[in-house]
Amino acid sequence: MNDWLEKAEENQKIKENILFQGTDNEIETIQSNVQLLETLTQKLSFLVDRAAKISVEFRKPSIELGFTHLQGDPVYEFYGSAYTQFDKKIFFYKLSSELYLCWRRIYFKIPAQPNRVKIVIHEKCSSEVTKKKTHSTREKFKFKITDLNEDLSQTILDWLVFKIKTEDLKKSLPITHFHN
Repeated sequence: MNDWLEKAEENQKIKENILFQGTDNEIETIQSNVQLLETLTQKLSFLVDRAAKISVEFRKPSIELGFTHLQGDPVYEFYGSAYTQFDKKIFFYKLSSELYLCWRRIYFKIPAQPNRVKIVIHEKCSSEVTKKKTHSTREKFKFKITDLNEDLSQTILDWLVFKIKTEDLKKSLPITHFHN
């Protein structure tokens, strides 16, 4: 009767005991990349903390803001959410307006390639009126870590709190990126 429970616990223990199966060189490369990216992620974490302390009333339309990073995990995640209005238009005439709850996430994933970082930009919006209406975009980029500067953290924060559009964020990314 409890076979599924015991099997699930056993699988979880196995997964927890599996460490990164990379060579010493790959592990060193990842650690080096983490150090290179550290100034950007620390600055962005600092800005997100500052903005999160401001009440929702003063940072509208943003309602949630934060970041996650597990020690030893080569992935950093920063996120924000807000209510936004989408207008339906034909040419220049506004037909109607609908309220959407939108989430934005940006991930920094550190691969075992020297001086590289994979950036994933994800945005999802769901209608508050009809829950079935959603749209989602997800784009991946690979950059040299040294091409990213500290000023990018302010642009990312502005994007997370819905002060700028996704196109503006992408314009501020370095021009050169590598295809996956």
